[in-house]
Amino acid sequence: MSFQPDSHELGQVIQLLQHSQSTDRDVQRQVQQQLVQLNEHQQFCCYLVYILSEMKQAIDATSRSLAGLLLKNNIRAKWNKYPTEVKFFVRSTCLKSIGDPEPLIRATVGIIVTTIVMEENMVDWPDLLDTLATLLMQPDELLQEGALGALQKVFEDSADRYESEYLRPIMPQLLIFYDHHLAKMRALAMNCVNCILMVNNDPIDHAVDPFLTALFARHNDEDEEVQKQLCRSLTLLLDTHMEKMMPHLPNVIEYIIRKTQDGNESIALEACEFWLSIAENNEICRSMVLPHLDKLIPVLLGSMRYSEGDPALKANDEDSSVPDRDEDIRPRFHKSKQHGMGGLVESDEEDEEDDEDGGGDWNIRRCSAASLDVLASIFGKDLLDKLFPLLKETLTSDNWLVKESGILALGAIAEGCMDGVVPHLGELIPFMSVMMFDKKPLVRSITCWTISRYSSHIVSDENFREAFFKEVLANLLRCSLDSNKKVQEAACSAFATLEEEAGDQLIPFLGEILEKLVQAFQCYQAKNLLILYDAIGTLANAVGDSLSEPQHVQILMPPLMQKWERLSDEDKELFPLLECISAIVSAIGHAFIPYIEPVFARCCLLIEKCVQQNQQHAMAPDQVEAAETDFIIVALDLLSGLAESLPEHMEILVANSKLVELMLFCAMDQTTDVRQSCFALLGDLVKACPQKVLPQSKALFPSGTP
Repeated sequence: MSFQPDSHELGQVIQLLQHSQSTDRDVQRQVQQQLVQLNEHQQFCCYLVYILSEMKQAIDATSRSLAGLLLKNNIRAKWNKYPTEVKFFVRSTCLKSIGDPEPLIRATVGIIVTTIVMEENMVDWPDLLDTLATLLMQPDELLQEGALGALQKVFEDSADRYESEYLRPIMPQLLIFYDHHLAKMRALAMNCVNCILMVNNDPIDHAVDPFLTALFARHNDEDEEVQKQLCRSLTLLLDTHMEKMMPHLPNVIEYIIRKTQDGNESIALEACEFWLSIAENNEICRSMVLPHLDKLIPVLLGSMRYSEGDPALKANDEDSSVPDRDEDIRPRFHKSKQHGMGGLVESDEEDEEDDEDGGGDWNIRRCSAASLDVLASIFGKDLLDKLFPLLKETLTSDNWLVKESGILALGAIAEGCMDGVVPHLGELIPFMSVMMFDKKPLVRSITCWTISRYSSHIVSDENFREAFFKEVLANLLRCSLDSNKKVQEAACSAFATLEEEAGDQLIPFLGEILEKLVQAFQCYQAKNLLILYDAIGTLANAVGDSLSEPQHVQILMPPLMQKWERLSDEDKELFPLLECISAIVSAIGHAFIPYIEPVFARCCLLIEKCVQQNQQHAMAPDQVEAAETDFIIVALDLLSGLAESLPEHMEILVANSKLVELMLFCAMDQTTDVRQSCFALLGDLVKACPQKVLPQSKALFPSGTP
């Protein structure tokens, strides 16, 4: 395609790019309107790539880069609709500026290239990697950097889409740059290979010896990004080329120990990932890491302290009255109660542990704690013997940050070293009972998490149960009403763990437990309310029909129903509340009768709204979003709970509702979990009120289904 821009139209596009940088809201609004109109014209992308690559002298780099970013958005929205000649023009023209003197332009070209690759099949641009490999061999360092930057972006986004025959030829060229005099080039080349290594072993297999030679040559490299990429390579090789790594592992382990304590946290974090990876192979980990435990254990323990810049250290100590922001609340996904709950619960528990051992983003503190956890499971007593003298020092330190890291370590080793720690629990539990009320909220919160890790032993061992169970229970309940939200969260989560272990041993304390949990309704913000609902549901499962005593029902149900009535049908807080009520229904049975009618009606209304929204979405998908699947699932599951626990009350409720009609739609829903919950409810209703369901049940099954 020979594209020749119209000078008037070209001027308009350039003016639009310049106006888009204005801070005036009216100008910005006009720009957006024009962009919407121009995006409908196929040649708009040709103007954008022309400005990016052919107008180096005419306009500034910022406007050219902006043209490239608009082109990227245009490609994502319209690429499959472009004619072949337009696609060819965009691809070939953008590569003309891959070696542009401006770093911003080189980076923009790389973004455009990877966006095109993501939007089309490899066969549509079969010579891309060959072209970039050729540019790598040019003497122009700007061309080399542009090509490497583009390759890095393409491999990061799409390495899994390339067959091995495309990737093998470029490996030798990439390895050459491991020794480049510019650190940026070394790091880009290493990143490219790591992206391939994560998804495809074959290209590395064909060059593994020169790859290892080039890699190990970088062990004294001082550049931060190179060190990170080197640590990442060593970790990835454990999964893909362990047999090649074995002769080098002693030296590699010594190197990684040094880097795990690097003053640069991003390097330390990348190195620390190595321990999680090598622990996946128990036999090799045990034989190769054991000789290095003396050096490794203090490094991991030291890395478990909060770093100075950690946001947790800046948090308000007394923040329980501060409303949560939407971004503070982790998305929560409901699974049908009919299947898959085991894996979900395990996942949720792991998330909670991660939250308590550092909170927020994955960092060196959390990675070190996780590494100590998995290594404790592998080495047991060998690890404990080396850790315990260090733990005694940290737990008695005057520096609260050191002490807090020791308490975290004590929790991290609970699963792997339980037998070795048990003889010391007689001293450690009273110590933790004191720490649960330390003046520092982060000490209080981590202590709640750590003591929950030993709850199974506190509950199952008769001596510990008699000595500590009542005290631990009371302390967790007190901490659940702490003035700090993080302590509330840790205590409430720890209490839920204790509930699961204790079961009916909680029955004598039900009154005290319910009073504290109800008080929590008054002070918890949105995030911790989700944990509170889970704790109440877990309590119901643990104590069963003991919860149905009138005095317990009178304490628990009014605040729950107030929440139920106050929440709108669109509020996602309904998910955990409905799950909580499902557990309560199963536990208290007939004591739920006063609440069955409004709960039944609300569930039917939720299902009806979702069904209507899905019908509207089917007719106008661009205008109406699909309904939240979880609303349907939790409502169906709660109705199942009502039918199972109070079957004699279902006939009149079903007769006066649209439930069976709504179930016809749920049975045809695209989501498996919705259909399974629907058929589970059908089974419960057939038992409870067959005459109201069986006449229409045939419509719920495909023709010919027995």
